[in-house]
Order: sequence, then structure tokens, then C-alpha cells
Amino acid sequence: MSSRASIAILVFATIIASVFAQTATLGYTPGIILWENPNFEGQNGETGGTTGCFGIKHSIAFRSYKITPSTTVRFYSDLDCRGQLVGESSSDKADVTFMSPPLSIRLDHSNAPAPQPKSLKAVAILSGNSTVKGSVTFTQVTVDEPTSIAVNLTGLKPGLHGFHIHVYGDLSNGCASFGLHWNPFNVTHGDIKDDSRHEGDLGNLLAEADGTIKTTFTDTHVKLFGHLSVVGRGIIIHADQDDLGRGNFTDSKTVGHSGARLACGIIGLAAP
Repeated sequence: MSSRASIAILVFATIIASVFAQTATLGYTPGIILWENPNFEGQNGETGGTTGCFGIKHSIAFRSYKITPSTTVRFYSDLDCRGQLVGESSSDKADVTFMSPPLSIRLDHSNAPAPQPKSLKAVAILSGNSTVKGSVTFTQVTVDEPTSIAVNLTGLKPGLHGFHIHVYGDLSNGCASFGLHWNPFNVTHGDIKDDSRHEGDLGNLLAEADGTIKTTFTDTHVKLFGHLSVVGRGIIIHADQDDLGRGNFTDSKTVGHSGARLACGIIGLAAP
């Protein structure tokens, strides 16, 4: 091998070592080095030849998957034993041709998750064929945080009232077209405190002597982010107390025997 070829290969190796040294300073471990096209060819055309050439026919790709948790970084350097590279390049006496510059870095974000907003807020304005009206406001700060639910209702009979998120946000037939409880995992109706329950089971709300409900609570099942988001679904306040699935009525295990649908609203994404 000529001295120029030796120097060129040494420089290439030094660059690669330097890049991986820099990735280590970021606190991530570089991934496995892979040869994408290990099709070595000597000057005389022999596959795997060892005479006069230490390049590869098409390309070598060094991949590190740990530059950041969601970013793939690929390092490319094309070598050709026969000088067939397109573009600016330089050759040594051994006909080992290097791209100029010898190393290119490409970032691949194709597998990175879509960026999520820092906070989401939704609101439902409730009304129906009764005196009940008001609003329910949902706030989720991040995808991993519980959702805050602020309820402000008037016109209720004093006492406990079942409160649920339903599958549909469809007012074509009033509250009757909201469907059953939001239950994506097909489990039995329960209390808001139960581990296994409808995602839309929010228990009972207490109306004061003046018929108002003004309360705020949090829930880990209700989501504004992701494919389980309740945005676009419906919310209903019922006439009676929810038996939380503990009763002996035929509808205890499905809707908690919580009575008529007094008021309902579509959960819509709130303006920022």
C-alpha cells in the first residue's frame, strides 16, 4: 500500500473515532457499527480481494442509534476501488477513492415521536331538556400528568348525581345519541377510584342545597393526549346517584343505574 493510501485510511479512522468520542460526551452509548454493503472487491475484480485495494464497492455506513433517545444518526463514507464515484473526490496511487469531504452525517427522525404540546385544555358546555346547565373544563399539562376536571353546574336537585364521559359527541338526538360510557378496554362499570372501570366513569358529584356543583378533581384515566383522548366525546350529568356497579339492578354493571340524562355537552378542544 502506498504511503498516501495509508495516510488517507488513517485520517478516515481518526475521524470516525473522533465522532464516536464526541457522542460519548453527550452521555449516550454509541450503537453497534454496521457494514451496510460489505462487498469488497479487489482491483482485478475478485470478490473479497486483498490486493491493492482496501475500499468497498459502494458504501460503508456507520450507524449510532443513541445520539439522542429519539434520533438516529448515520455516518456515511463512500469508497470505490475503481474510481467510479460521482462528484468531487480524490484518488491515491492505489486507486482508493474517497468522497470529499470524507464523512457525511445524516440525521434520521423518521422514528421519532411527533412533538406533543406542553398542555392541552378542553371544555364542554352542558345543557338539556331540564334546568341544568353549566360547563366542564379539562386540563392536562403533559401526556404523563393526570387530567384536572373543573365542574360548574346549576339547576340540579340537591344530592348525588352520576357523572360520566360517553362514547359519542353527537347531539343529533340530544343527550340520547351520546351512546354508552367511554369504555375502550371493554371492562365493567365502576367507581372513579377503581383500578378497573370504564375510562369515562367519574363517579358521583354532590349538588348543594342551592342546586349547584362547583368542584375540581383529577383523574389518571381521562386523557386529552394520544389515541385515548376524550376530545370529541360527550359528557353527561345524570338525574340519580350512580351505584358504581355495586347494585343489583340490570344496568348496574353498565351505567350504574344512574337514571335520566339531565344535561350533556361535547368535549371540545379549547382555544389557547
